[in-house]
Amino acid sequence: MSVPAASVDGTTTEVLLAATQRTVAAIEALGAAAHAVQVPASPQLARSAQHTENRWRHLEDEFGLLTAAQAGRRMGSRNDRAARTRVSSARNSLLAVRRGRRNLFPGFQFDDDGRPRSSVTRLLGRARSLDVTDETFALWLVAPAEALDAQRPVDLLADTDAVDRVGQALERRFGVRW
Repeated sequence: MSVPAASVDGTTTEVLLAATQRTVAAIEALGAAAHAVQVPASPQLARSAQHTENRWRHLEDEFGLLTAAQAGRRMGSRNDRAARTRVSSARNSLLAVRRGRRNLFPGFQFDDDGRPRSSVTRLLGRARSLDVTDETFALWLVAPAEALDAQRPVDLLADTDAVDRVGQALERRFGVRW
C-alpha cells in the first residue's frame, strides 16, 4: 500500500504507517508466543523476557553475532571448514552465546585484525570461574555498570588499564555468594 508523503508536524504519514505496522506485527508475534506457553506467565515475566530479547537484538545490531564460520573467517581462515575448525580449537577462549539452536560469537571480542581480544579471554575465564554463563556475561558487558560509573564494560576492553577495573566490576557483580 502506498500512501502519499504528507507532513504531519514534521513526520510523514509513511513513517507513521511504518511504525504502526511494526507495532501490529509485534503485538501479533507476542500474542502467538504467549499462546504457545502452556502455563500462565505474569505480565512482569513477559516484560522481562521481551526486555532481554531487545538487549540481544541491540547487541547483534551494534557488534554482530557471528556464526562459527564467520568468526573463523574474521580470525583469518580462508574457507568455512577451516574457519569452523579454527573456532572449535579456540572454543575455550572464545565467548559463545546460545541463540535458538546455534552458538554465536559476539563480534566485540575480536580486535581490528580479527584476533580474539586477550582482555575478553581473561575476563571470560574469570566469569566462568564464578559460574556466570556466557550469555549472562555477554549481556553484562554491553550494559552500563554501576561499578564503572555507568560505563559499559565493552567500551573499556581496548584500554589495558581499564580492563582491571572491568575485572573488579565483574567480581563485585557476580562474586558475591550467599
